[in-house]
Amino acid sequence: MFLITCFVSQIRFIENVPFVQQKGDLCGPAALSSVLSHYGKIISQDEIGKVVFDKRLKGALITDLKKYSEDLGFNTEFSTGDISIIKNFIDQNKPVITLVDIGFFVFSKPHYIVVFGYDDEGFFCHTGFDANRKIKFSKFEKIWGKIGNTYLVVYK
Repeated sequence: MFLITCFVSQIRFIENVPFVQQKGDLCGPAALSSVLSHYGKIISQDEIGKVVFDKRLKGALITDLKKYSEDLGFNTEFSTGDISIIKNFIDQNKPVITLVDIGFFVFSKPHYIVVFGYDDEGFFCHTGFDANRKIKFSKFEKIWGKIGNTYLVVYK
């Protein structure tokens, strides 16, 4: 007699979170454009960038992305957390903008990505460069932790 065991991976993802290919250093505006589009508010990363992009920083502050969203009438949650918090938002059909560090060695390179799904191994993300990229939890914790586990949730 043989015993066959099957493990079914839990896959959870939010539908209709469009990928927005970032232009230049507009990762923050591209991420926000993706999330706003999910809720039916179509605003280009260029338009968002005109308001939130800081040339001195070569990027956008997460607090400016938050304010921009609130000025449009969206609710926001900006905090720090852990993987379970991100999973909880995804379970509520709320994509999460996370600030990660994609630099190497001692060189920091802050970057925004949109997390919109997960399975037993990792998160499904739009990175600004790649759509639907899976990042294993161990790697995600490393690149997210370097920036302090910061996230922004924008929702109606």
